[in-house]
Amino acid sequence: MHWVRSTVSDTRHEPLWSATGVRIATFLLGVVEVFLGLRLLLKLFADSTASWFVQFIYDVTHVLIMPFSGIFKTATVSEINKSQGFDMVSFACITGYNAAGLKLDQANSMLAKVIIKASAYD
Repeated sequence: MHWVRSTVSDTRHEPLWSATGVRIATFLLGVVEVFLGLRLLLKLFADSTASWFVQFIYDVTHVLIMPFSGIFKTATVSEINKSQGFDMVSFACITGYNAAGLKLDQANSMLAKVIIKASAYD
């Protein structure tokens, strides 16, 4: 197994697969948050759904906001798409996906520590 080595000392830090997984997850969550942020700004500035760009952003984020659509008073995604102003559902999505990303990073760090401790006994 390949290990990341520190330049200061010769101690093992975490497996390479762990660092790669964190980078991929961080990139994907960043892309999701950019799309949700665009949706939030478009709603805030009273966008026109006749624009192909606006429609593209809504189509992409439609699946992302579905888990959060029942949290606030507007219960369906179609009602959320028709509303204007500050989109609380998009804000909740950004917050929720950010929290999920942080928990995923913590779980990955814990798993890497367990693997490193187990390999120390080999």
